[in-house]
Amino acid sequence: RPASAGQQFTVTVDFSAKNVPDAAPVAITLPGDELAGALFIASKCLFPKSQLVIGNLPLESWATHMVAFIRKMGCKVSLQETGRTSFGSTGMVQIQTPTLVGRKMECIPAVQFIPFVPSMVVVAAFADDESVLRGLADLRADDPDGIEQIEKCIRALGAHHGEMPDGIVLKGGRDFDGFDLSETLPAPVAAAF
Repeated sequence: RPASAGQQFTVTVDFSAKNVPDAAPVAITLPGDELAGALFIASKCLFPKSQLVIGNLPLESWATHMVAFIRKMGCKVSLQETGRTSFGSTGMVQIQTPTLVGRKMECIPAVQFIPFVPSMVVVAAFADDESVLRGLADLRADDPDGIEQIEKCIRALGAHHGEMPDGIVLKGGRDFDGFDLSETLPAPVAAAF
């Protein structure tokens, strides 16, 4: 939030390699939030040798676009329904991440994909080969321009990308430096980057 609003958050993440002995798997139970689920899924994809089980993730089609995207990229994902809520089934997600390969994704209907796009972009930035996300003209129509906000973060990260009227093209890489984001961004963009 802007400094004038009274709250400001700083997140610092260190992705450098460490010599840490194998640890026990981490289990995370979400409050049924598909956006938080997408963030943890993206995190898991960036650390392929990690062990992560996510519980209480919505499993309905409107909430699993991130899962569909990483499956296309080569991840093995198992879903296990563990409960039912007023918004549909929920369950556990386990992800095995081989080397991610870039893919094309049609984000239609865009309104369902928009919360997941920043996490999808981050994963695509670390994948081998090229990824294309299309069907995001609704983001371009936002004020401020939603695609431009994501591209500012991509530029800060240092990933190779191209712009399209209705989407984003990314050339995956691995050697990125740290970066600062100091402007006010929508929650899905700020959280993913």
